[in-house]
Amino acid sequence: MEIGWIKLSTDLFTNRKIRQILSMPDGDAVVMIWLQLLILAGCVNDRGLVYFTKDMPYTEEMLSVQFGRAPETVRLALKTFGAFGMTETTGDGLLRIANWEKYQNAEGLEKIREQTRERVAKYRKNLNSQKEELPVTLPVTQCNATEEDKEKEKDKDSSKEREVRERKPEDALVNPRKPQDGFRGNPPTQEEVKKYCLERGGKVDAERFFDYYSSNGWMVGKNPMKDWKAAVRSWETNGFAGAKSPPPRSSPPENETEFSCESGIEAYLRLL
Repeated sequence: MEIGWIKLSTDLFTNRKIRQILSMPDGDAVVMIWLQLLILAGCVNDRGLVYFTKDMPYTEEMLSVQFGRAPETVRLALKTFGAFGMTETTGDGLLRIANWEKYQNAEGLEKIREQTRERVAKYRKNLNSQKEELPVTLPVTQCNATEEDKEKEKDKDSSKEREVRERKPEDALVNPRKPQDGFRGNPPTQEEVKKYCLERGGKVDAERFFDYYSSNGWMVGKNPMKDWKAAVRSWETNGFAGAKSPPPRSSPPENETEFSCESGIEAYLRLL
C-alpha cells in the first residue's frame, strides 16, 4: 500500500527552530526543502530514513535534482538541519529524520509496510507456481537455439535454394506487365539476336527486333513467346525485316501453336 500522506503539526511555523531558519538568508527555501524531505521520508516509509535505494544514499546533487533546488541551497539546508538536530546520519551513511516516530503514526506505517511485504510475497509465490505448472515454449532464435536447431534451419534454407534453382521456367507465373516475364525460358541477349540475324543474311534489323519484344515482355499477341528464332524468321517472311518502325502486331512465328482468329485473318489477307 502506498503512503499518501504524512502528519504535520499545526504549530510548524511557530516552532523555534523553524523561526530561526526563516530568519536566515534563503530561509524560505530551506524550510521548503525541510517539507520536501519529510514527504520523501514518507514515500520511502522506512522509519524516517531517506534514501534512493538501501544501497544508494541520496547525495546532495541527487537531492538537488529531486527537489529542483540549486546544489548550494540544498547543501546549506542539510547543514542547517544537522546542526539543529532535525536530521541525523546512520552508520551506513543514510539520512534519517530525527524523532520520526514521535510525529508520525509509527504503528500505522509499520502496518502498511507489513501489508506490502505480504502482498509482494503472495504475488511472487503465485508467479512461481504458474511457472511450474505451465511449460514455457520459446521460439527458436539465434539466441536460444541449440546447435541441432541451427543445423536444421540451415538444411531448410538449402532445400529452398535448391528448389528455386531446379524450378523449370514454365513453372514461373506469367506477368505480361513486366518485361521478359512472358518469355518461356531465358530471353535472348541483343548480341544473340544480332548474330542470328547475320547468319540469315541480315534481313531483319536485330536491334529493332530486340527493342520491340523487350518492350512488350516477349509476348506474341496474348501469349508468351516460345521460340525467338522462329519470330525472326516470321519477320523475314511477313516483310517486317526493313520496317522503319516495329510492327503493330507480329504474326505467330513458326512452332507457335497459340494464335488468335484476328492474327489468322491478317495473315490470310496478306496472301491475297
